Amino acid sequence: MFKFSLNIRTQILIYRKHITLFTFVVNRYLKFQISHLRDSIFRDRSTSKRKSP
Repeated sequence: MFKFSLNIRTQILIYRKHITLFTFVVNRYLKFQISHLRDSIFRDRSTSKRKSP
């Protein structure tokens, strides 16, 4: 029984580590996507402003 609980604990720790890594990667990806999107929107606005007199 003790061994079983210990195993669960280690699994939880490993799982938590993976979760933090996963969230880190997802956050970085989302930040990159959002910044890219913002840049493209900004670029579109500037070009539209330039086009219209």
